[in-house]
Amino acid sequence: ENPKLRDRLALLMDHREERMLETSSWELTETHLVNPLKKLSGKKNWTSEEIQRCAGLFRTNGLAVQATGLSPDQEWLEDDELGNGRALYPTMCALSHSCSPNCRVMHSLNYKLVIRSTKHVPAGEELTI
Repeated sequence: ENPKLRDRLALLMDHREERMLETSSWELTETHLVNPLKKLSGKKNWTSEEIQRCAGLFRTNGLAVQATGLSPDQEWLEDDELGNGRALYPTMCALSHSCSPNCRVMHSLNYKLVIRSTKHVPAGEELTI
């Protein structure tokens, strides 16, 4: 349990209502993600709602993980050997989208993100990506 992280994640949207309207996608998630995870959860006894919340958070706010997640002491692998993955970065999720952003997101070692301004951002101006 990490109450601080739980509070941060509570601020993020999961678009549950919209996802429920996509009936075939919702049922696919129930069959291939929710039900197997419920069986694996053991004594934690995760609910369908909790698992769907997590799936929604990743679908709505998740970011593709790049090969730059390797740290200097790890063996180098080709991108296609790493597989596909998504990660959740709650701080980055709080930034607004813009067609003309003043920041950019860069992948760094150990699966960290770096958010850098692309131009001078006056004090008080919203940071956008």
